[in-house]
Amino acid sequence: HFKTSTGIFFFFYYGFIQLIMNLSKRLSSKDICIVWDFKNGSQKRKKLYSEIDLSSFNIINESDKVTLYKEGRDKDASKLVLENLEQLKLDLQHFGVTQYSKEGFEADDLAAYLVKENKNNKIYLFSTDNDWKSLINSRTFLCSSSKKDIEIMNKTKFIEKYGFEPEKMHDYKCFLGDKSDRIPGIKRLNKQKIIEFINEEGIDKIFSKKKIKNNYVNNLLKSNSEVLQILNFNKSIVSFDYPDKLEPFLKGQYNLKEIIKLRDKYELKTLLSDASIQNFSKI
Repeated sequence: HFKTSTGIFFFFYYGFIQLIMNLSKRLSSKDICIVWDFKNGSQKRKKLYSEIDLSSFNIINESDKVTLYKEGRDKDASKLVLENLEQLKLDLQHFGVTQYSKEGFEADDLAAYLVKENKNNKIYLFSTDNDWKSLINSRTFLCSSSKKDIEIMNKTKFIEKYGFEPEKMHDYKCFLGDKSDRIPGIKRLNKQKIIEFINEEGIDKIFSKKKIKNNYVNNLLKSNSEVLQILNFNKSIVSFDYPDKLEPFLKGQYNLKEIIKLRDKYELKTLLSDASIQNFSKI
């Protein structure tokens, strides 16, 4: 509950601006964009969830049953964030941040679209969403924070960690699920056997009705009729929903004078010191 001396809440401002400054320094770039979930989420996924009763599946782990995401543990703090979010978006543009949002789509859909449309450029993604890992390729990297620095995962590091190509991440999630994304999983799976299957054949082979060579997956499909149903549902959920067209609702334009005003307004004198602003302006 950080407040300025004049009573302005700024706790989430600090986090956003600190991240932007750190990313710019680490990647030597001010070419940053943010994709926002639209307030009503993905219409495609909402429709899919409305058509199925996930609790009827006996193969879902008790701990993996769908739990709706709640915005923040502190209701008062979440309310303050939402009330000030539009102002934050306006302020971020002065740091050169271009912002995207589109009705009926989630942020990961927009990120996938931007990666596809900018395939000739180097792109550094920053997210904890597992879906974004599937976007890693020879020119697209995934960043995450550590205590000391920004860690960057490339395709080689991804394969070393997970044992399969990044584009197979959705196949993996179809079997294992993902609680954070409300994706149900199949219990008591042998992960290594699943990895072998998605490397050698892939989930599309199941739905194309071609002969599956992997005995483990064959037995899994035969042992429970619900397995095929849940795999089909998960595949529809994890697939990106690309918009036909995407335009920014705010085009970022670096503005030193406005940044200094924001520093004074939110009393971010340490974070936005003269030296740090000067270094940022040189990037």
